[in-house]
Amino acid sequence: MSNLVTNKSYWQYYKSLHFNEKCLMILYFFALVPCSIPLLMGINTRIGISAINPVLEIVIFIALIVLSFRVFVHELKWWDFALVIGIGWFVFWSPNIYPQTYLAVFEFAPYFVFGCLPFYLIGASINLIRYENMFKCIGRWGLIVNIFICILAVLGFAQKIFGDDNNMQLAYGVLPSVILVARNQMRHSNHIDLSLTIVGAFLILSLGCRGALLALVLYIASDLFLFKKYKNAVSARIKIIIATMFCYLLSEPILLIMEAITSSLGFGTRVYDKLLGGNIVNTDTRDWIYDLVSEYIAFDKEHIGYGFFYDRVLMGMEASSYAHNIIYELMLNFGLYIGGALFILIISIFLMDLFKTRKNEISSLILAFFCFCFVCLFFSSSYLCNKSFWLFIGLIVTTFFKVRNKYYIK
Repeated sequence: MSNLVTNKSYWQYYKSLHFNEKCLMILYFFALVPCSIPLLMGINTRIGISAINPVLEIVIFIALIVLSFRVFVHELKWWDFALVIGIGWFVFWSPNIYPQTYLAVFEFAPYFVFGCLPFYLIGASINLIRYENMFKCIGRWGLIVNIFICILAVLGFAQKIFGDDNNMQLAYGVLPSVILVARNQMRHSNHIDLSLTIVGAFLILSLGCRGALLALVLYIASDLFLFKKYKNAVSARIKIIIATMFCYLLSEPILLIMEAITSSLGFGTRVYDKLLGGNIVNTDTRDWIYDLVSEYIAFDKEHIGYGFFYDRVLMGMEASSYAHNIIYELMLNFGLYIGGALFILIISIFLMDLFKTRKNEISSLILAFFCFCFVCLFFSSSYLCNKSFWLFIGLIVTTFFKVRNKYYIK
């Protein structure tokens, strides 16, 4: 059942799992399809049980971890728990070093420590070889759920759940499913995954989030050139380049048609406008943030940074006020040298995992997680409030130790 293609074979795979593994798969589903929880909250509101919504997410994850505990904990090591506890303790203790962050830590640290950091353990529990088929199923079923949510958005039912900020939350929620389905399509070509990939890409374009669009393009381009297996690799890559150039030449009329369709459906046309205007990489709205953070990094003579959440302190103690770039944020928090070293360490572990598993199908899965968990942190979100980032860190750290022990290397 390794070549899952039809929905029937996906369902048969799910039924073949033990109860604990089924719960584990549902746990991964909610972690990688984050919009599914707001959807449940919306359903609860419609049927009159919205009182449980504030605790719904934590109840779902705790219940699924308990139900899948035997399988979940089998993949974890003692140092995984030690690392999570150590980071959580250090965040709360850090105002002793950085007293200027006391109020910010008091306000924002509980969500990070109890809401985001535990996702490290979910990522560390992922066995890429044993459960590769899980992510094929999650990708397809998750994208179907996301398409349903986007239909609700078109009908005006989802705005109360996700807000109206260019639908960024919805775009990043769709992204993991689209990338996983695109990965399925590139390995086992079939009309279902191809259709879903096209629809998913159209949704990301229409939701107006440049970061999600870039992550999708980066994954597809990298997978095609680095991991996709061809009978004649040189000829295939030349055809890809020619096809890309042909699409580029026809890009303006295609974008105009898609913009018209998107506008008629009630979605925003922000990305289309920027693509047609030639300013897709323009960052004018965030340049002042980068300038402010860079200035403070330059003034840090001791090179130890200003502490956790200091970008929130600079910009008004709001959860949405952050550096919008993980490199800037790490350097602001820990200084030029320590922050830079932490970023290099993350990238080095990721590249080592990718290199060591390059002859294995899971290399493309690691790349997929990188694109939908990490790439967005260069443009939006913060590593201190992004659950997917910590899931990715757990995944690459546990993979690093497994490739050292030859577990993932055939």
